[in-house]
Amino acid sequence: MRLLGVGGVVILMIVMTLAGVPATVMAQAESLDPEARAGVEALAKEIGYRAVPSLSRPADIGQVIEDPAPAPEAEEPKLEPVDEPLDLPELDLTDLAEYTNDGVTIQVPVDWNVEVDPFGDTLFYIEIPDTDLMLSLDADAGLDFPSLLGVALFRSQAELLTRDFGSEARVEASATVFTPQNLPVAKLVFLGEDAGTAIAGTFYVVAPNENTYMLLAGGSQESWEYAAEGIELIAQSITFDEELITLIAAGGEAVTHTDSDETLEVTVPGGWYAMNTGDLQFPVMLAEPEIRYVAAIGTEAVFDAEFDPEILELATRELAPEEYDTVIDAILDIIADSGNPMLLDKDQSDVFPREGAVMVRLAGGADLGDGLSMPVVFYTDIRSSGVVVVVVFGDVEGALGQEDEILALVESVVGLE
Repeated sequence: MRLLGVGGVVILMIVMTLAGVPATVMAQAESLDPEARAGVEALAKEIGYRAVPSLSRPADIGQVIEDPAPAPEAEEPKLEPVDEPLDLPELDLTDLAEYTNDGVTIQVPVDWNVEVDPFGDTLFYIEIPDTDLMLSLDADAGLDFPSLLGVALFRSQAELLTRDFGSEARVEASATVFTPQNLPVAKLVFLGEDAGTAIAGTFYVVAPNENTYMLLAGGSQESWEYAAEGIELIAQSITFDEELITLIAAGGEAVTHTDSDETLEVTVPGGWYAMNTGDLQFPVMLAEPEIRYVAAIGTEAVFDAEFDPEILELATRELAPEEYDTVIDAILDIIADSGNPMLLDKDQSDVFPREGAVMVRLAGGADLGDGLSMPVVFYTDIRSSGVVVVVVFGDVEGALGQEDEILALVESVVGLE
């Protein structure tokens, strides 16, 4: 018996959720397979090439519910001004030009140069006169992972993406901002030095559907500080044709959501977002209001058809506390049997019995080697009628700090098959 999801969509999601978390117990720990590790390295390097223009790029890289809840306020990152700002004309952010490409519309200061659909997945390439900034809006950007997870990655884990920048670039701050359509956008500001020059830039990442859209700006710190307000204007002007938006916002009240194949339903908490993934094992992904963490939702389809009925019997009897470790080990073995065992933090793993069910929380990470692991929390809800699995990625600490909401979410999942 093995947890299929760990070798499939879960590994894909784990791979893209870089972070360092303490792992006190290793369950048959092995590094991720070479293909998975290569995916991690490729992401970090791709971000590096975009953030630091002097790096050479390898040739081979190349329905929102009506009346949603008000967007939560997010703290904006603030940077100290440079000593000697560039002698440039004052920005005119009142005279704007509108550009549309492939269902995406932006507004740009009229005196900035915009090239539409210049190459590949780049929708717009923007030049700002008399600066060295590189500015583009890309669709998907070649990053093959669930789009909501991509937003959470930049929102909560991005500091580790500077690992392979090839410079001293560092993440200065992150925040969540919102478009006119109330779509959440992860905003990441970085600072650093490259070849003796102070550099700075911004990433904006938004997921209106299964694609990830990234607005990227980078160059000298002087140029970036001069143009930052205009770049922010562009980011917050991004709108999508309605038919492109499949992200669902729960608004101020919780809503019941059913996946497109009608395999499960889940109660989406008020203010949260939901998206169908099309994946058989985890057909729904939810995100908390600021997209700091996401939850992948699945049922017994996560497991082999030969699912051990003895596990289901746990839900039919009262468990004694001294049995909790045995239950944790049993679920951990299922994951380890997949060939991609997790690093377990036993201090944050627990069992929550209730009438007719028992929920197991496994907290920890996947071993990447080099002292890195990736945070993940598996909630396995064992019922006499089947199993529900909810996997949390991103700001795991924040998720555990609001666990009552997570536990209610897990309990709300109902299999429809």
